[in-house]
Amino acid sequence: MKRGSHLRRVRRWSENLTEPIHLKDGGILRTLQDAARFASTDNPFEQREAWQAAARKLIAAAESGAASDIKAATNQVVHALIDDGRLGARP
Repeated sequence: MKRGSHLRRVRRWSENLTEPIHLKDGGILRTLQDAARFASTDNPFEQREAWQAAARKLIAAAESGAASDIKAATNQVVHALIDDGRLGARP
């Protein structure tokens, strides 16, 4: 086995979303970590395809840190929230 081949990919969960996402309940998702926690914690909608796609895009964004991946993840979370009727208005 090559030296270092056991290392895991670095994940950048603290990266900011392209814009804060306001929820109907008053919460705000600001980072990839915020969105990932929201998607996986007490979310009765997490089995829906929109949330599964959001989870995949959040992981890709955290792994790459690329602005385009973060934008795609942000957009997918917004889409899932719209589908669920839980997207809040921007202040």
